[in-house]
Amino acid sequence: MIFMIYFIVTIKSIEASTQVCNGPLGMISGEIRDWQITASSTLWDTDCHEKHARLYQSENRAWCARHKSDSEWLQIDLGIAAKISGVLTQGRANKEEYVMSFMVSYSTDAFRWQYLVDRYGNQK
Repeated sequence: MIFMIYFIVTIKSIEASTQVCNGPLGMISGEIRDWQITASSTLWDTDCHEKHARLYQSENRAWCARHKSDSEWLQIDLGIAAKISGVLTQGRANKEEYVMSFMVSYSTDAFRWQYLVDRYGNQK
């Protein structure tokens, strides 16, 4: 299963205002609030809410998509323009559920999305 991770940056001029960051953007600390995380679907289980799509949750908490489909996605509104240099994922240990692969896209307006590509133009 492949799922999409969408990042929204909410300022107009990304070139002029992109912040340099050498550490986590707030998914662990809670600086990125629960309302900034949305998902295509969520399994009907209190431990599977999209707000649990953070690292180091208890072993039964995680975001769990309702359907095992390539069209599932998780969207994170960063609130700022930022250069993303890596994405960490963590599975749901007690159920042996985890991400096998994912693609990343980004937007400055939540309407027009671009996929992250490598230097050869391959989607990442």
